[in-house]
Amino acid sequence: MRRPPFVLLVCALLLPTAARATVYTVTTTADAGAGSLREALAAADAGDVIEFAIPGEGVQQIAPQSALPAVAAGVTIDATTQPGASCEAWPPTLRVELSGAQAPATTDGLVVAGDGVVIVGLAISGWPRNGVLVDGVSETVIECNFVGTDAAGAQAQSNGADGIRIVGTGVNNLVRANLLSGNTIDGIRIQDADRTAVWGNRIGTDATGAQPLPNGGAGVELLGSASLSSIGSPTEPNRIEANGGGGIVVSGAGAFGNDLLYNSLAKNGSVGIDLVGALLEDPNDPGDADAGPNRLQNTPVVSSAAYDEGAGTLTVTYLVDTQLANAAYPLLVAVYGADLDQEEGEVLLGTVTYTATDFAAGSVAKSFVPQAAVAIGQWLVAAARDDLGNTSEYSEAIAVPEPGALACGALALAALRARRRR
Repeated sequence: MRRPPFVLLVCALLLPTAARATVYTVTTTADAGAGSLREALAAADAGDVIEFAIPGEGVQQIAPQSALPAVAAGVTIDATTQPGASCEAWPPTLRVELSGAQAPATTDGLVVAGDGVVIVGLAISGWPRNGVLVDGVSETVIECNFVGTDAAGAQAQSNGADGIRIVGTGVNNLVRANLLSGNTIDGIRIQDADRTAVWGNRIGTDATGAQPLPNGGAGVELLGSASLSSIGSPTEPNRIEANGGGGIVVSGAGAFGNDLLYNSLAKNGSVGIDLVGALLEDPNDPGDADAGPNRLQNTPVVSSAAYDEGAGTLTVTYLVDTQLANAAYPLLVAVYGADLDQEEGEVLLGTVTYTATDFAAGSVAKSFVPQAAVAIGQWLVAAARDDLGNTSEYSEAIAVPEPGALACGALALAALRARRRR
């Protein structure tokens, strides 16, 4: 039941004074002392908020000379309170830069050591290790930050390891609407933590998306037993582009149920979705009985694609060689316009289902109205996800032929690859 505002006010007034949140305001770029970020982090406790009101125009840089105190449980760091800062639109306007350029080796930027921390509106760069380390805790929210670049999101200022590293047994952490580019290793690394949501981030480009600012490794990497995570959502896909390694790498043998369908991947240095971490496409196995990251879900085999310009429908003929006992049916098959540098899913066109009945029939043809433009000659790839979230790598690419022509498949793709190598 929704309580009237006056009831909420009375309840608030009856709370003990010690339970009320304290607002700490950072008023200086100095490394220590009154009004410093260091002092605020040392004092802030559950429910407290750290705001910013540093005098001066433009971006204010805080450059600690030693490790900062860890962020305690329930603390919010809100740098959008700095005059001139805003996260109302993309790209955001950031006015506080947390630089590790003067920090000693092995230092992380912000270390989250308690549950329920919120970090908003910072540019975090130049740290010898990770920009943000979430260490064995849950329900962290990291939103509207630039990690690995300057405050304009235009130039790389690399963190020495990952942009954001989430480790340990924490659950339900959220990384949303950040720029994660220019880092030495991965944009985001998730090790053993479950149910992480990574939504609406730009990973590997500048803030505008027009220029590459690659992370040296993967865009997103899941290791160990990291499971049941949502990397991209239907309404908030990630854009993962131009990274040195794979777009999304799931290399932990115990990782399962990671939903990877809803992203835009292009121009990464290795395969778009890599379930083994070997930087190569993993071949399907008969019946899909093998084990490994995301159960090594078999990819769809797309035999043809046809676009009816009059009806505005795309028809794909495909099968998924996964026995009913080896996946949670029904499967969802996503079809993408492909980036052919690594045959990645760049533009999601739509999804179709693959049921137990479809599996019994073998190859099926299904039509849908694509949510983005389709052109004759355009290349397509597909990925499959079972009902537990286990998502496959991308299929081999196939081209949309002229009406009445045969689909352009493996032979034409091989010829195209040969031309690209010249």
